[in-house]
Amino acid sequence: MTGASAYCGGLHIGALQCVCKMAEVLEEPETRTIYEERLKMAKKSYDLNLWNGKYYKYDSKNESIMADMCCGHWFLRCCGFKYEAFEQSKIKSCLETIFEYNVAKFADAKRGAVNGMRPSGKVDITSLQSEEVWIGTTDALAS
Repeated sequence: MTGASAYCGGLHIGALQCVCKMAEVLEEPETRTIYEERLKMAKKSYDLNLWNGKYYKYDSKNESIMADMCCGHWFLRCCGFKYEAFEQSKIKSCLETIFEYNVAKFADAKRGAVNGMRPSGKVDITSLQSEEVWIGTTDALAS
């Protein structure tokens, strides 16, 4: 990955959202304020560096469509959050893009979500991982 990445950045945002909630539960308003500011900056940077109007790019230099670009959002949803950290319209657009490219355009939509697709509709062959289908990623995406 080069610079900001959808996967790591999304997990970072998710972690910051959880710390904010923990500070709230522990009645630590100063800590909550600090981490809310960090969360605000992280979200701004994430969108500025990775959002291309349709999905979050793989990283700062690569437009590939990563099947687990919404992993941070998925973890938050598993923890009971809704759309506090990520905009619902952007998540919807990401999921539609992942389905269109990583699922429907790969193996006649019969093998799950390939990890990486190029905007051209071809599998990203820049790394072995991007060419693979991981059952955990596909299951998380489907959930």
